[in-house]
Order: sequence, then structure tokens, then C-alpha cells
Amino acid sequence: MDEYLVIPVGAPGADDSKMAVLSPVAEFIWSLLEVPRSFGEILSAVTDEFEVTAEVAEPDIRDFLRELEEHHFLTMEGEQS
Repeated sequence: MDEYLVIPVGAPGADDSKMAVLSPVAEFIWSLLEVPRSFGEILSAVTDEFEVTAEVAEPDIRDFLRELEEHHFLTMEGEQS
């Protein structure tokens, strides 16, 4: 069905009954998170891959990462800029 799902399994505080359906851009960002990356690296990869400026992409990426963290799909460490 070409849908990407994220399900938190085994993360502290995670509710494994929750899941998220990802858009193609969100799936691209999620795939980048397989290894630790800085926000700048993520922003650069998104602007390189998709026809979007950093000014447009930055707040959307920050919101997406914040939402992933709030729902325990992601743990951010260190500087988040």
C-alpha cells in the first residue's frame, strides 16, 4: 500500500499500541535517523532531496522531530540545532 508505519517497540515510556503513518518526506527523515545525525544534516538532506528551501523545511522538520520525541518514537540527544 506504499504506507510507512512507525511503531515504538521496547522504548522506555513507549505505548506499543500507538503507531504513526508517515508521509514520503517523513519516511525519508525517519530513514536518516537510522544513525545519529545533527539537525543541520537532516535539514540539508531534505532540501537536497526535495524541492524545498531551508526556510520552509526547518519548522516542519522541527515539528516532526518534536512530535516523534513526544510520542516516544525518538530520543534526541545533545544540541538540537
